[in-house]
Amino acid sequence: MTGGVGVTQVQTFSDLEMALSGLSWEGSPSEMHGAICGYLASGRAWADGGWPVELIGAPKQDSAEQVRTIVAMVARRVQESLDSDELDFGPWLADGEASLWNRVETMTLWCRGFLGGFGLGNPEQPLESEVDEVLESFAVFASAPPSLGEEEEEDESAWTELVEFIRVGVLLCYSSLTKCPE
Repeated sequence: MTGGVGVTQVQTFSDLEMALSGLSWEGSPSEMHGAICGYLASGRAWADGGWPVELIGAPKQDSAEQVRTIVAMVARRVQESLDSDELDFGPWLADGEASLWNRVETMTLWCRGFLGGFGLGNPEQPLESEVDEVLESFAVFASAPPSLGEEEEEDESAWTELVEFIRVGVLLCYSSLTKCPE
């Protein structure tokens, strides 16, 4: 166990944050999740022992095995949610109890991770225009997070729409790049 959460229990952003907090790993949980999602959405399959170290950085020696175990478990969880007929995939971001600013910050890191993971996945087929549009939008989110207005209710509504756009965008990328050739 690490940070009070067993590796087999890592199923949310909060779980991942807690599991990584006790390790000497300096990355962001949302960026890690985004990188794994991007890698898988690029059409790459996950191999527990074969993920590229560039995906999340090299863990420090004292926690390397624990970080590898967490990454593999998160990757399996992401793969399951991407493959699910329930369409239950969602980006792991700070939950609704966090300030909107904190949630936007984790979304920015998640999008950066997604783009990095997608680039490392290096899709072997040409991208459909819809996938290009998703990647361009994610790049905007990653480089200049949306500003917060003065109306909290409007900001919360915009937040919900943004998270749904990200969720559907990832599913679109994944389905476009993993479908069987005709």
